[in-house]
Amino acid sequence: MKKVDWALFAELRWAAMVAGLAVAAMLGTELTLNNLLGGETEHSQQDALASMVSLAMLLGLVGAVSAALVLAPAQLLMAALMRVTPIAAALSLPAGAVLTWYAFDRVLPLDVNLGFNGLPALSGPQSLTWTRYFSACGFQAGTGLFSLASLHLRRHGHERARMLLILALGIAALVFGMIWGNAMAELHPAVKPTP
Repeated sequence: MKKVDWALFAELRWAAMVAGLAVAAMLGTELTLNNLLGGETEHSQQDALASMVSLAMLLGLVGAVSAALVLAPAQLLMAALMRVTPIAAALSLPAGAVLTWYAFDRVLPLDVNLGFNGLPALSGPQSLTWTRYFSACGFQAGTGLFSLASLHLRRHGHERARMLLILALGIAALVFGMIWGNAMAELHPAVKPTP
């Protein structure tokens, strides 16, 4: 049996960067709409811009590391099975979804839903439900499909097509992050200063 296909595992870096980009775009959009365009606030525009840049970069980094932590076990399983056959790697999706859910629920050092988005904060480990399983399955399927496509393009010398795929995914992450940030800004309207 061959060793793990580390090139497939290394494609996870793009998924982590895309997750970080989406989180940074979300936070940047929300802070822009609430603090810069939302009318009068207690903060000056310079303070709002400084907090937007620093918080977006910091939480983007946290989002990228969190995505890597959550998706790495399933991606490692897929990379190990890729050395057996690509079909075995594709068939690892159901087990990979369980690994993704477990890593999200048990391994992440923070609760990504702290109650700031209008939903109640989650306390402690959550049981595996069909909704959580299919959510993890969707994230893992997207990550696995992207990784396989990117690796295939790289190995067959289609570097330009691979870069276009990565660019398209980055643009999609930016658009998603801006839509998400707009929804968050509507959920958390800017607080007007008291006279």
